[in-house]
Amino acid sequence: MDCLVRIAASMGARPVLRLTGAFLLTLIFATAPQAHSTGRPTGGLAEVDLQLILAVDVSPSMSRIEQKVQRNGYVDAFRHADIAMAIRAGELGRIAVLYLEWAGPNQQTVIVPWTIVESREDALTLADRLAALSLTEGRGTSISGALQAANGLFAKSGLRSPRRVIDVSGDGPNNAGALIDPIRQFL
Repeated sequence: MDCLVRIAASMGARPVLRLTGAFLLTLIFATAPQAHSTGRPTGGLAEVDLQLILAVDVSPSMSRIEQKVQRNGYVDAFRHADIAMAIRAGELGRIAVLYLEWAGPNQQTVIVPWTIVESREDALTLADRLAALSLTEGRGTSISGALQAANGLFAKSGLRSPRRVIDVSGDGPNNAGALIDPIRQFL
């Protein structure tokens, strides 16, 4: 609980820290141990506590400044000292992360494929990888397209986990592609 207090205290400082704090809180609660384990065999799939897709808006509504704040929020989160502790708190002590950029209905690009994070070093490596990426831009804003793409990426992940989370980051309404409500209901 102490790490939650430290993270929450940092959330009022500036936008990047608010994003970092919100992301860390999501990750901490998403990796918290389940009430019970299924005990089912994995069938050859790699097991993790959480499959996390970071679905990041790169549509025209996102200014370069907003894109930098968005990206730096994730970078700062994975560089945060408490991230490894939160991940290790899971039953297996590891998560899988994928970084997906999205814009219009058919504009979803995997920028960082599934990456297992189970140590502080893994988290720092992922942060460095994200920090080194150049910013991109697409056309349209299709949250529904991003959710559909993310669902397909879960299906093809080669991973098994008790939890799957799509962390959608963006600033505009769904203005292209399928309606969002039916897709959200499906997921």
